[in-house]
Amino acid sequence: MHSLYDNEMKLEFLSKSNNEAFARITVAAFASQLDPTIEELADIKTAVSEAVTNCIIHGYENTEGIVKITAKLFANTIEIEISDSGKGIADIELARKPLYTTKANLERSGMGFTIMESFMDEVHIESVLGIGTKIVMKKIIKKGSKEVKDTILPIIVIIIDEVLRLLVVLATPDFFDNGIAMVIFFIQFILSIVFYCFYYGYFFEEKKNPFLRTKKYTQITGVTGVLYLISSVLLSYFMTSYIAVFAIFIFAHIIFAFVYICKDDISEKYKIKK
Repeated sequence: MHSLYDNEMKLEFLSKSNNEAFARITVAAFASQLDPTIEELADIKTAVSEAVTNCIIHGYENTEGIVKITAKLFANTIEIEISDSGKGIADIELARKPLYTTKANLERSGMGFTIMESFMDEVHIESVLGIGTKIVMKKIIKKGSKEVKDTILPIIVIIIDEVLRLLVVLATPDFFDNGIAMVIFFIQFILSIVFYCFYYGYFFEEKKNPFLRTKKYTQITGVTGVLYLISSVLLSYFMTSYIAVFAIFIFAHIIFAFVYICKDDISEKYKIKK
C-alpha cells in the first residue's frame, strides 16, 4: 500500500509521568530527519510534552491507560497525533482558553493548549466524553529561510571585502604604473574566488557532496588560503596603502568565522522565548 507520507512512526506507552520525557525525545529524534533548527526542535519537544502531560493528568487523571502517538513526515512538515482513551473534554473551546483549568492546584495549569498553539503551526483537538481526546499538531520546518540566512552573511562579507580592496587599489595613484602590484592583485583576485568557493562550499554543501569531507579537499582549501595570504603580504609590500585593507580583511574574517562557528550556541543562549 502506497503511503501519502515520506515517513511515519507509531508509539504507545502507559500513562506514567516518567514516560513524558521518553515521548518528546522519541518524536524529536524522528523529526530530526527534516533537519530542523535547534529552536524548531525545542518547539516540537515542548508541544509534545504538553500534549502527553494533558493525556496523563486530564485524560486519565493519573490512572493507568494507554497514550498513543503517531508522527508523520511529508515535504518539510511533521504532523503529530497524540491521543488517549480517557474521560474526554466537555467543552473544547473553553478548555483552549488561556488559564482555564480543572486542576488549579497543578503547576502551569491552564496553559497546555496555549503553549501547544504558540509553538506549533496548527493544532486541532477532537474529544468525546467517556471515549477520549485526540490532538493533531503540525510544524513546518522552514528550511528555505534558514538556508537563505546562512548564505547571505558570507556573500556580504565577500562583496564588502572585494569592493573595499578594489576601491583602495583604484585610489592609489601609482598602482597602474606598478606592474608587479598589478600582477599580484590579479593573481590574488583569482585566488580569492577559488578560496571562497572551496571554503564556503564546505559549510553549505558538505552534507550533499562526499568529496567535501575528504583530506584532498581540505588540502586544496588550505593551500589556496595560504597562497591568498602570501599574495596579500606581497601586495602590501609593493603597495603600502594596501596594508590597512589587509588588516581589516583579517580582522573581519576572524569575527565572521567566530560568529559562524558559534551561531547555534549564540542563538540558543539569547533566543527570545515565544
